[in-house]
Amino acid sequence: MRTRLVLLSSLLLLPPVAAAEEGAIHDGRDGALQVLEHQGDALARGAAMLDPNDVAVDPTLEGPMPDILDALAPETSTPATAGVVEILEPAPPYLLLLSAAMAGDALREALRSAAEHGLAVRFRGLLPGEDLVAFAVRLHALTENLAAKPDIALDPRPFRHHGITEAPTLLDVRTGAFLRGATDPRDLTRRDHGDRRPDLGHLGSTVPVVERDLVTVIQERLEALDLEARLEAAKDRYGKNFVDARLPHATGTRIRQIDPTVVLRTPLAVGEQLYPAGFEVNPLHHMPGRLRVVVIDATDAAQVEHAATLLDPSVPTTVVSDRLASWREHLAAEQRLRRRIHLLTRRIADRLGLEAVPSVVEVAGDRLVVTEHVVEADP
Repeated sequence: MRTRLVLLSSLLLLPPVAAAEEGAIHDGRDGALQVLEHQGDALARGAAMLDPNDVAVDPTLEGPMPDILDALAPETSTPATAGVVEILEPAPPYLLLLSAAMAGDALREALRSAAEHGLAVRFRGLLPGEDLVAFAVRLHALTENLAAKPDIALDPRPFRHHGITEAPTLLDVRTGAFLRGATDPRDLTRRDHGDRRPDLGHLGSTVPVVERDLVTVIQERLEALDLEARLEAAKDRYGKNFVDARLPHATGTRIRQIDPTVVLRTPLAVGEQLYPAGFEVNPLHHMPGRLRVVVIDATDAAQVEHAATLLDPSVPTTVVSDRLASWREHLAAEQRLRRRIHLLTRRIADRLGLEAVPSVVEVAGDRLVVTEHVVEADP
């Protein structure tokens, strides 16, 4: 059975909101977000915030630094795979709108008719307490003996748009005409004698649709979550869990030269040049232009102010902090400098020969020049 889940959020996989835990919010999120983004629904923006372990700010070094780091610590990497492009199928001419409230035999017969006539089947949502696995199992049991499997999806939109609250209802997508109690498109065609009214009445027995509107359920669960608070808590957790390269504050002015030459563990291609394993490479030979890296303790207001005096629009400058107290303080420092402040890792600190903050790393020929400064703390 080819069951598609349209306009689906991972929230539907959760227990009631009061009992939802962070781990449960994470389960099933990726697939759900892909569908939501594909539909262009605004709820995707809210669902994207539900994983408390996802932080919108990527604090890793970027700008001119990665080129240097790749050469300083060459590692094999796997190219990113191309994204999956979904080709949209043409809209089906007829939708058969069903509900689990229909008796087992009636629902099974409606699904058989859908498969026979090529009708797309839509359900408004899930039953109370039902998750996607249970939904799929239930539908599989109803269609396992069918020679052809109908196209089944969760999609509340046709129910909502046409005000349909009874099942089965057969809808002509092209004209908007619908006939309650019908499961054969020929019945809808016979009833529609050029009548411009969309509601063609009843043909057979129907039952009320018992599934709640899927969009309404998503909205209610989003509104019940304090997303801003959860995002702030996620950022704080990131700060606490981040393993920084905390360095001592400089006690004097010191200038040191660092030779960044490395011995390749594996072959490395730089442009059209291939360097074999064991070859000594100085990454500065392949870095065009000037470079400046300002390394500070961004939790120290005096060092942030000192960094502001070192920023020169004519020189590409990357600002890095060796520690993170909280995202609120980190963002305040970024606003003061009007640029992003990256986080320093121990690996990068070692490669750049950093021993204290604040430090300024610049290039002089084939050497890195590290200058440490003394900054008096604010009283």
